[in-house]
Amino acid sequence: MSASFWGKKEVSLLDIALTIATAFVLSTVSIKLANWLKIRFAGPEGGDLWSALPSMILGNQFVILTLVAVLAATLFPRYFKSLRGAQEIGTFLIYTFFVVIGCPAVLKDVIVSAPLLFIFSGLIAAINIIWTLLCGKLLRQNIEELSISSNANLGGPASAAAMAVAKGYGELVVPAILVGLWGYIIGTPLALFIATWLRQYL
Repeated sequence: MSASFWGKKEVSLLDIALTIATAFVLSTVSIKLANWLKIRFAGPEGGDLWSALPSMILGNQFVILTLVAVLAATLFPRYFKSLRGAQEIGTFLIYTFFVVIGCPAVLKDVIVSAPLLFIFSGLIAAINIIWTLLCGKLLRQNIEELSISSNANLGGPASAAAMAVAKGYGELVVPAILVGLWGYIIGTPLALFIATWLRQYL
C-alpha cells in the first residue's frame, strides 16, 4: 500500500514506518547518551559555574541529538538518502511545531512584559539581515540563498526548511536544515559558555 504526498512520487507505508522508526532510534540514543554524559561530567556539589559547564553542554539533549543526527547522516549517507517520505513527514511536523509554539504566544504580553527583550531581539534580527545582505552583495550571492541562510540563523532549521519549501526552493531544503543544525551545534555551547561567564559579573 502506498500514498502520494502533494503530487510527488508515491511513498509506501513501509517507507513511512522505516523513516519514523529511524527518527525514534536516533532520538532515544541521543537522550540516553545525553543523560549519561550529564552524570559522567557532573561537577562537584557546591562547585562553581565553570565546573558545571561541561555537564550543561554535554548533557544538553538538543546538542547531543543534533550531533548524533548529523553524525549518523554523515557516516551512513546511502541509508539516509534511501529513506523516502522524510521530507513530507518533516514538513508536516514542522507546521505542527509552529502551531504548538505559536498558540500560547501573545505579542502584546511580550511587548508589555519585556519591552527591552523585544527591542533586543528586533535589533539582532535587523543586524543579521543587513549584514547578510551586504556580505552577499559583495560576494555576489543570490537572494534565495541569502534569505534562507538568514532565516536559518534567526529561526533555526525548522523555519528555514519551511521557508525553502514554501518558496519552492527544493534544492535549498537540506542546506537550510544543515546550516540551522550547525548553528545549534556551535551556538548552544557558545551561548552556555557566555552565560556562565556573564553570571560572574551580574
